[in-house]
Order: sequence, then C-alpha cells, then structure tokens
Amino acid sequence: MGLTLDLSNTLYIADWYNNRVQAWLQGASTGITVAGGSSGVSGSTANYLNMPSDVAVDSNGNVYVSDTLNNRVQFWAKSASSGTTIAGL
Repeated sequence: MGLTLDLSNTLYIADWYNNRVQAWLQGASTGITVAGGSSGVSGSTANYLNMPSDVAVDSNGNVYVSDTLNNRVQFWAKSASSGTTIAGL
C-alpha cells in the first residue's frame, strides 16, 4: 500500500485490495475515491486499476498511480473519471 501527502496535507492511499486510490482530507472520517472504480472491482480499462501499489500527487492535484497487475503507470488529472497510461503497456 503506497501513501503520499499533498501540499495541503491530504493523505492519498493506493488501496491494493480495493483497486482504487483514496484521498483523505485532514480530520475526515471517510476517504474520497480519486482513481479507480468505487466498487472495488479490478479492470484494465482507463477508468479501472488492478492492484495499485504506489501513488504520487503533483502540485496541481494530479494523481500518478503504479497500476501493478496492469503493468502500467496511470495519470489521473485532478477530478478526472479515468486515467491515461503514461508508462507501460
């Protein structure tokens, strides 16, 4: 499970078993899915992840995900509903 903080101290978690990345605002009791499906289902299309293992966030709020079992790195623009493959298959 990969973790990172953005400039506003929002915690981003690569949630391996639920095939998603969630953002947790400081003091929040629930996370917001920012990449991957909200149902926990894996997949290989642009809007799904398959066992994400790490996450990074840039200063604009864009999310980069190591999508392990799809052998790719996905770029998710801030508030996007699907990602773009920037490395890998």
